Amino acid sequence: PRGPILFVRRSTGNVMSAPEAAETACRLLFKLIIVFLQVFLVIYFAYAAYSIRLYPIKEYGMLIHEFDPWFNYRATEYLAEHGLSQFFK
Repeated sequence: PRGPILFVRRSTGNVMSAPEAAETACRLLFKLIIVFLQVFLVIYFAYAAYSIRLYPIKEYGMLIHEFDPWFNYRATEYLAEHGLSQFFK
């Protein structure tokens, strides 16, 4: 009868048995799945952020509504000159 099948680790040159080699392969597969999942989630969240930013354009067209920076500037200027109570009247 033959002995157990042994595998050699490339990085260290140590000998490992078949169950150790299978465990190492499972760990590698698990790490690859985790990396794939992370890449997928990053791409998904980037797409979600992009579509959230484009929602007003898709819904209302190429008009500037509450996202107008000049309006925000004028509102802030009025608030600084007249105060909070006048701003909300």
